[in-house]
Amino acid sequence: MSKGSLPLITQIAAACSLLALGWLTVRAFGKNPAWGLAVMLISPVGATFFGLQYWGQEKKAFLSYLITFSITVVLALMLFTSWGGWDLLRATYQVNNGINSRMLTTYDAEYFVKASASFNEKSGLNIQDSYRMKKARNKLATDAEEKIARE
Repeated sequence: MSKGSLPLITQIAAACSLLALGWLTVRAFGKNPAWGLAVMLISPVGATFFGLQYWGQEKKAFLSYLITFSITVVLALMLFTSWGGWDLLRATYQVNNGINSRMLTTYDAEYFVKASASFNEKSGLNIQDSYRMKKARNKLATDAEEKIARE
């Protein structure tokens, strides 16, 4: 599977999961409006309780939802990983700690800026943490000025 097809496959899996959830929700409303609301509003927990409670009658709808939902979650995690999402989370955590402790390092600032740019480029999403980005860039600019002053 090429990386270019992973977003499309994930979207198709999500659409199938929503269809299966719709089917299960209609079946749940047929049993009791409370079950329908539970399946619709607090899935996958509500769907799981409903599917297990009425296993004999609803196993096709429940298994359809469970399988498509599981596949969607796995594909979404693969997509997030391929975009460098875990690196961005790690970098955000490190920068946040550095900001809070007032001991932001150049390494952490560079790591955050690179991870953010890489994630935005690979995902096509323009997700910016402007506060942390400003702090990281200020740290890099300050370090660059200090280096120039030393030379």
